[in-house]
Amino acid sequence: MDILISENRLTVGVALLTRLAEKVPTVRWRDLDEDVRQAYARHVALLDSDLRRELGVSDLSESAAFYNAYYWVLVFAKRYQARYGFDAGIEQEAFKVLERAPADVDWTVVERVSQAAQQA
Repeated sequence: MDILISENRLTVGVALLTRLAEKVPTVRWRDLDEDVRQAYARHVALLDSDLRRELGVSDLSESAAFYNAYYWVLVFAKRYQARYGFDAGIEQEAFKVLERAPADVDWTVVERVSQAAQQA
């Protein structure tokens, strides 16, 4: 899917994880398995314009950042639940992302993003 940025381009290093821990202190970042942590870190960073700079994708439009953040929260939920079991709060987080969709969001693209995340 053309709108989604490849995983290799969204590198989450130590510096970004440190910033995320400061911005979202309620998440126990160190307790998460690496692939779960990476997915959630990408989701959070894509929703924040300052953190998008650290990811190297500051040029994204708000809608493109939204599509990618939504994809990564769905991948995070899938990975989290595969490792740790069902968590209603994790499911709720994905719905909250949809509630914050930019005005120009294309809902057919959102559906394709959801399908891509299911296959990830």
